[in-house]
Amino acid sequence: MSCILYSLRQVRASFIVLLLSGCLISHSVSANSPDTNASTNNDIISDMTIGDASAPVSIIEYASFTCSHCATFHNLVFDKVKSKYVDSGKAKFTFREVYFDKFGLAGSLIARCEQNSEFFFKYSGQLFEQQRAWMKTKNEAELLTYFQNIAKEQGMSEETFSSCLNNNINADQLLNWYQTNAERDEIKSTPAFLINGKKYSNMSFEAMAEIIESELAKPAR
Repeated sequence: MSCILYSLRQVRASFIVLLLSGCLISHSVSANSPDTNASTNNDIISDMTIGDASAPVSIIEYASFTCSHCATFHNLVFDKVKSKYVDSGKAKFTFREVYFDKFGLAGSLIARCEQNSEFFFKYSGQLFEQQRAWMKTKNEAELLTYFQNIAKEQGMSEETFSSCLNNNINADQLLNWYQTNAERDEIKSTPAFLINGKKYSNMSFEAMAEIIESELAKPAR
């Protein structure tokens, strides 16, 4: 099973409403005037990848933090793939965000706040692990408190969290980046995977391992 993509316009509009509603946690940072010290434009828009850059197998996942099937993959499959193939140097794994809604975008802004893959994957992993809990709440401020607590557990200060979350310049850049990626790779649902350039839908560890092993068996180029 997969999650189906929604309109980018809807995501952008709902995130703007979230900014203007005052639900985003703020200190000295205005929602309409992003912190000039926060990363902007191309500084934040880079692939988040773990593993040896020269690994023979490239796995690119398209996923949303609010997609239940994406959470299932990360909670049940991802660690096995990482342990057997990424940590051994056989594969590199790239995570590209897909935005169904304002909260998926908000999660992305925080995950990318430190601008390094280590923090991104740790934070993302916790978002997926705790997804059922924070997705249950109907209160926007309470949900964002979940996000903040997870970030705090990873060592992020309250000020940094607020600055990154309120940076609507980065939010708009991420939406455009996502749209470019999704249109180029013809992503219609999540999770979706590109394994050495070939697209696949959601799958078990066994199915992914079979594909990876098949790629590893091919003669080196």
